[in-house]
Amino acid sequence: MTYLTQHDGMDNFLVSLVRDHERYEPIVKFLDNIIAASTDLSWLELEVVGEEVARLLGADYCRNLRKGMVSTLDEQDEDIERMKVLLRFTTRVIQSPKSIDKELIDELRLSGLSDQGIEDLIGWICILQMYSVVEHAFGFEGMPQNVLNEIAAGTVENKGYLPSFQYFVEMSRQA
Repeated sequence: MTYLTQHDGMDNFLVSLVRDHERYEPIVKFLDNIIAASTDLSWLELEVVGEEVARLLGADYCRNLRKGMVSTLDEQDEDIERMKVLLRFTTRVIQSPKSIDKELIDELRLSGLSDQGIEDLIGWICILQMYSVVEHAFGFEGMPQNVLNEIAAGTVENKGYLPSFQYFVEMSRQA
């Protein structure tokens, strides 16, 4: 059940984003910018990190979307040891951002990230944390996993979040 009057009748986050698409579209573009510009992080790695952000914050809608993205992108090879480093960093950023220290940054560097890659990782974690907070604060429920998997497949097929987002905006105009 949504908490804010302007969201009455909207039971999920996507409907809210589409309703006010001009406000939220730059945030969607930010995701695509990191995916496209990061030479250090694969899209799969980013989505695994995003799933962990949502898990840590108890954001089921966001976690299930990330789960769909991970399963769609999962054909890529994944370096398990590197993922452990990325997820350890993610946990620290979410649980105690003031505890980020030189040792943790050096560990990211040793895993193959440049300073720009580390900045991309931090930006990705932060923007997905924002999405998780919005999910909770607006009081949205999730969507069935099969629907989120379909959205994920379309996002990957269209090579980014923005084309999918614009598709939903267009659909809402026709409704």
